[in-house]
Amino acid sequence: MEKFARLIDELGVPSSQEDQIQKVHAYLSHCDEESLNWSVHLLRGHPFKRLCSKKELVTLFINHIEFSEHIFEQCIDATGDILEAISLSYPKPGKAISIELAVILKEVELVRSNKEEIDHFIISSWQKLALTQRYYFNKIITSTFRSPVSSSVLCAALAQYLNQPLDATTYNFHYVQDKTPLRVSKLRSEIKDKHNVLPIPIIEPVENNLDLNSTTWENHFISYQWNGVRCQLLTHDNGHEIWSRRLELITDKFPEFNHISLPKNTILDGVIIAISNGKILPKSEVRKRIDRKRITKKDLEKLTMSFLAFDIMRSAGQDVTGLTLEERLVFLQNLFAEMSNTDRLQLAENLLDSEFLTIQEIWESAKTMNSRALIIKAKNDAYNTATHWIKYSAKAQTTCGVLLYARRGEGYRSNEFVELTLGARQGSNLIPFTKVIPNLEEEERLAIRAFIRENLIERFGPVYSVRASIIIKISFDGVEPSRRHKCGLKLKNPLFLSWEKDKSQEDVISLEELMNEIG
Repeated sequence: MEKFARLIDELGVPSSQEDQIQKVHAYLSHCDEESLNWSVHLLRGHPFKRLCSKKELVTLFINHIEFSEHIFEQCIDATGDILEAISLSYPKPGKAISIELAVILKEVELVRSNKEEIDHFIISSWQKLALTQRYYFNKIITSTFRSPVSSSVLCAALAQYLNQPLDATTYNFHYVQDKTPLRVSKLRSEIKDKHNVLPIPIIEPVENNLDLNSTTWENHFISYQWNGVRCQLLTHDNGHEIWSRRLELITDKFPEFNHISLPKNTILDGVIIAISNGKILPKSEVRKRIDRKRITKKDLEKLTMSFLAFDIMRSAGQDVTGLTLEERLVFLQNLFAEMSNTDRLQLAENLLDSEFLTIQEIWESAKTMNSRALIIKAKNDAYNTATHWIKYSAKAQTTCGVLLYARRGEGYRSNEFVELTLGARQGSNLIPFTKVIPNLEEEERLAIRAFIRENLIERFGPVYSVRASIIIKISFDGVEPSRRHKCGLKLKNPLFLSWEKDKSQEDVISLEELMNEIG
């Protein structure tokens, strides 16, 4: 537990991806097998079943050492984190005992069914563990631990540890779906079923606000940036797999594609879109499907999911990534011409070959397709990550909101407000509509912190409700409907711009105006 806590502290300090990989690799190299499995399980962000809630932990803490609730509230105010306040307020152990992470987590599983045993186990662990270890122990048992590293960093570290290629490690890492915990030994195996089909690193578009009318585009492929989830569709001897750009294996989330008739050992690059009444829905509808644990018949009937293919990387076992886009498109078109059932599988067309006469007309039509960008590809480019697809986007919109809530950070950022909730006008009321991360100069940061403390209305743990008078200017890429948010909408990519000191609530956008922006 000591080594794991030290690693998480080190990863919490901003550093390069290469530094993070080396830190994780060094840690993995000095772990026993069981602790290694549990560490990878936690670092990959897989769930750990909660042993007790934060509220139950606070009650246990206060009753056990007969601590004043009033003083404890002040401790929370000083740290900004309930679990850290418990860790620091509990008496220091006379001599901290080094306990392996696996030993602690195994014991958690043994005491789950008995409340008295749970309380005894938690208190006993507090008495043995040093302060930092105690803090991460609290986060794990309350299921609030969040991994400080990305899956790409963890895969790279595991590839070094296992001494095997990164692509094979990455494939097995995401293919093995063990929940408690992941067995690292399984990642040493050869690629699943030896079909030699791996997700290929995809090309990411690069922002470029060029002049559409200043260039000739005859030798380019132009398409909308489709409002969906970018994926690779792989076929092999045992069926097919769908991998998202985040390298999530999401095959089981889309049973609609179970009967596709693609040749074996084929890899298509494309996007999954959700369609209802002939209209392309926001990307969030596809993400909802991915986030569901179980896909029901009702889910399948509710929306039509379609895979829109715009490139091919492997065709019936032949690697075509070295060919030009123009040559790859011939493979793709021939593939679709031979397919008998393409209800769920569509081929993206070059918009320059459609009814549009100019690229400006294509751009003006994008909004009708729920798209705010065009993807422009050179026909003579091969498929590799050194290739640059151009993304031409609409300029971000700007608006103003009024500060309603501010959330404090944790750990070394406990004295900072790391998230601001802004409100929009609805009649005489102010309704929260988005959250942004503040990007302030030191003087403004201190001024807002002082304002929040002086104008506090109510506190909800680390969240402060304040008097509405600070006006914040933000930018955003668009507005989507959302049933998860009380305001009924969600801003795409909201970014903090500035503190508008010369503006008042009259300059704040109304909810009705935002609703009108929904495509």
